[in-house]
Amino acid sequence: MRSIARRAPIWLDALRALPEWRLAHTPLDSNGREVRPSYPWWSPETDCPESPTFDAFLRSLGERFGDRVAIADYSHVRFAAHGEPERAPTLITYRNLLVEIERVRRHLLARGLGPWDHVHMCLPNRIEALTLQYAGWSIGAVVSPINPDQRGRIDDILRCADDLVSPDSPPHRLVVVDCEADQFARDHHLDPTEVVHVDRLAEGPSDSDLAPAPRFDDPVLILHTSGTTGKPKGALLSPAGLLTAAIVLEDGFAIAGDDRFLMVNPLYHINSIAFALAVFGVGARLVIPPFGLHWQVAAAERITFTSMVQRHLTPIVSPASAADRRNVHAVERLLAGGTLKWIAVGSGPLAPEIQERLLDMGILVLFRWGMSENYLGSTNMRPGYPIEYYRARLGSTGPTNPYLNLAVRGEDGAIRPRGRGRLLQRGNIFVAYSSPDANAGAFADGWHDTGDIAEINAEGHVYIVGRTKETIIRSGENIYPQDVDNHLIKHASVIVAQTVGYPEATHSEEVGAFVVVDDDRVSEREIAEHASSLGIQRRPKKLVLLAPEHERSLLRYSGPGKPQRLANQLTFWKMHFLDEAAALMQRDGALDPNGIAVAIPHGESVGLLVLGSDGHQAPGSDGHLPGISDYIVRGSRLSHAELGRVLSLRGLRLSDLEPCVVIKHHLTPEELARARELNRAGLARAYGSSTPADS
Repeated sequence: MRSIARRAPIWLDALRALPEWRLAHTPLDSNGREVRPSYPWWSPETDCPESPTFDAFLRSLGERFGDRVAIADYSHVRFAAHGEPERAPTLITYRNLLVEIERVRRHLLARGLGPWDHVHMCLPNRIEALTLQYAGWSIGAVVSPINPDQRGRIDDILRCADDLVSPDSPPHRLVVVDCEADQFARDHHLDPTEVVHVDRLAEGPSDSDLAPAPRFDDPVLILHTSGTTGKPKGALLSPAGLLTAAIVLEDGFAIAGDDRFLMVNPLYHINSIAFALAVFGVGARLVIPPFGLHWQVAAAERITFTSMVQRHLTPIVSPASAADRRNVHAVERLLAGGTLKWIAVGSGPLAPEIQERLLDMGILVLFRWGMSENYLGSTNMRPGYPIEYYRARLGSTGPTNPYLNLAVRGEDGAIRPRGRGRLLQRGNIFVAYSSPDANAGAFADGWHDTGDIAEINAEGHVYIVGRTKETIIRSGENIYPQDVDNHLIKHASVIVAQTVGYPEATHSEEVGAFVVVDDDRVSEREIAEHASSLGIQRRPKKLVLLAPEHERSLLRYSGPGKPQRLANQLTFWKMHFLDEAAALMQRDGALDPNGIAVAIPHGESVGLLVLGSDGHQAPGSDGHLPGISDYIVRGSRLSHAELGRVLSLRGLRLSDLEPCVVIKHHLTPEELARARELNRAGLARAYGSSTPADS
């Protein structure tokens, strides 16, 4: 076994020595005194180590909870059509969980891995994903979870730890997958000896050299930003921060030993990582469902709480498919059992309208706010109040906790404990970003800027208004997309709304919105009239109506279901510019002036639907329209140079706005009249393929 490097990268040591870094990581009470966490599993008087360790936390689980069931894993269980599991889940006790963690730990040590080495895991939710994480942390390795579905980002994420190089020796690397290891190595240009299938972790020596206990405040986890543009930015998290956040979640949500937690969100996201530690910290049961069958498992396991995002909850409030209706039946069985206490909701906005409808169904929603950069141990609504308490605070993410100070920076630059502005945090926050350049200004003035716009009211409750980078600036006025979303979703036919900005010549930026509707005939005019009460600045000037099935394929969401608004904004631009170009082509006679020409979803991209009369032959062939780029420029009402500049800022070219396909149908006058009764969602359903559906 090689000599294990124990030292942090030089740049990280230098960063942690800065006064502003130390202040940003020091939570203070109302009297200005530092607040230190007290861990129930460690005592400085009786425990041998001078400081807590993650290993000590793991050992305490076996000592305190022994043969109690720690995990019920349904990830490989099939479910019958009526919603019942076809076999029992895999159960593992706390005692056996420690045995499995130790087995993986010895495997890692036998490969020469230790502090500051890199372990990448590209795995779905399963027991082995947890045991690998915990084994890696216990030896001080830096674990990097990867979303298996984001194949285009895997190479960038594999390189995200490159700056974490110890001065003692270059780090070892191990990549753990649940697919064919050699093929994964070839696909990503890796040394095949560095890639191993997850099932191989159970193999290896029964004994191995002991690893030195890593520092409690050294990073053991990299979580990558969920943005879709540029190189991923990795947040470095330590055992100290992770286990402090576990205490925060245990207290803030009153988690108890007899609870059963349904883990819906993926283990490459801080949500499930933090909640798992909180659940294990009190000896409760963690339940892992198969993908897409979380409500069936919730009913079968009689779960007591879970953590979700709006995308999981909207379909049970407004079911739009057979699968949604099956989920509603599962929810009804769960509620009839009387075990569900509450659902934590975060990792993105939750419309007050949806929250109130869930309360009407008998589902208590505890809205929370958190991020990788604060270990999710941040703000949340507390359980235990009368229902009217929650109805009076729709949209509140609750107050903060003793280990995280929050403040807002106003437009005048002043930092205040109350009011509206850029949300700042200090205390139990991430160690640093994983590259030196990303940390420039990250802890300025002893605070970390979260990138959120928030309001902290007199009660201390935090209301998230929006993300700084998603703010729409129309004629100099800031417009927060979530405010518009929350209004649009109040319309009876609207299931989901997602507001974005798009370039416009007069006001620099205009307000647009994707609106997912359950009615093919509700008109854009009707939705626009509903939105008119928002006022001239905030009401959307462009609406794109989508059917639920097209929303699922066209719009982008992160692994836990958080809308990727900036990526979806580009899709909106494409649909808007194509609509404007098509209208000009109709006016010029390049397309049938009496027909219909509209941008529609086409798989994961955008196509152009052209419906003309029998006697009009649209130009072009093989699904293409010559000269459409010129019409896109004209339709934008921007100069060619200005449109090019706007696109280049987002890494786009003019050709990226062209449709992926042009779908043409020749209709009789009667058929065209019927088609005009449909909205965009209905047109895409009826005519979005080469063979028209029965409309």
